[in-house]
Amino acid sequence: MKDMVLYIAKHLVNKPEEVEVSTEENDDTVIISVKANADDLGRIIGKGGKIVNSIRTIIKSLSKSKKRYIIKVG
Repeated sequence: MKDMVLYIAKHLVNKPEEVEVSTEENDDTVIISVKANADDLGRIIGKGGKIVNSIRTIIKSLSKSKKRYIIKVG
């Protein structure tokens, strides 16, 4: 899932080389953190959070486990 989020984020921003994605996994939760250039954060979040919510939906639909996926952008 980390690779999918990285792929999507890199294609949304103007400076893809500055995008970093890290994961933290617990028993039933996976936290995916996305870091990018300050000018590009709005492109990942989207107006009213629509783009990041779409990324969350994609990740949840691709997940074959019952883990909860949380995506943090900052």
